Amino acid sequence: FTLEEEVEEPVFEIHTPVAAIDLVPTTEFLKNIDVTFEVVSPNVAPTFEIITPQIREIEVKDPEFVVAAEEVSFSLDLFATKEEVKESTIVFDLSAETRAMEVKDPINVVPVTEVNQNGIIKYSLEDYLEKENELVASKPVEIVAEPVDEELNFTMKKEVEKLENNSQFDAVSPLEMSIEDTLKLRADERKRKMKEFNHKFNNSASQIDEFERIPAYKRMGFDVTSTPNTASNQSRMSLGTDSNDDIQLRSNNSFLHDNVD
Repeated sequence: FTLEEEVEEPVFEIHTPVAAIDLVPTTEFLKNIDVTFEVVSPNVAPTFEIITPQIREIEVKDPEFVVAAEEVSFSLDLFATKEEVKESTIVFDLSAETRAMEVKDPINVVPVTEVNQNGIIKYSLEDYLEKENELVASKPVEIVAEPVDEELNFTMKKEVEKLENNSQFDAVSPLEMSIEDTLKLRADERKRKMKEFNHKFNNSASQIDEFERIPAYKRMGFDVTSTPNTASNQSRMSLGTDSNDDIQLRSNNSFLHDNVD
């Protein structure tokens, strides 16, 4: 064999960049600081073991039947149902005295009707009996008259003057009349005016019918059948025609002049 020189292979080192950490120099003060620490155990995943016992080795017991105990219940009287009490029927027997009583036939009260100008008036016995009971029940009230001295016994009488005609009020001045007479005069005047107004209002319908049937010229007394006399009512104005046969006023009319009246 041949001897050859061993050639050393180059070794390359890979340096990972590490961030520079600022180190704090240790001093005696830092060494003497009290430090509290706690030992933390690493998280270990729990292991599960599945144990399958022999099902056949289980002891089977006979079933037992349990009877439920009765519970004591409390109920209020408000919701309690009331028992209906049947009432016994009472029967009355008629005695011999009751059967021996004399029974009279019923009397039918027929009302009496009266016809007059005011209408039909019915008279019934029931109305009379009710009125009789009211009169019997009512008791007369005794009026006790207190004795009065003759000197203090005065009687007041009011005299009413009757006015015969309204013409007396016209002759008398209003200043000389009393307040009562003035008020009565005004009331009579209002009544008279209302009567006149009612008379006019009632007759207005006939007047409207007359206006619709009779023309106005007949109601005013105009006769349209007769022709007026034209000779006495001729106008003094004269008219003429020009070359174009147009009507023109003539110059000989008396009102067409320059003279001022």
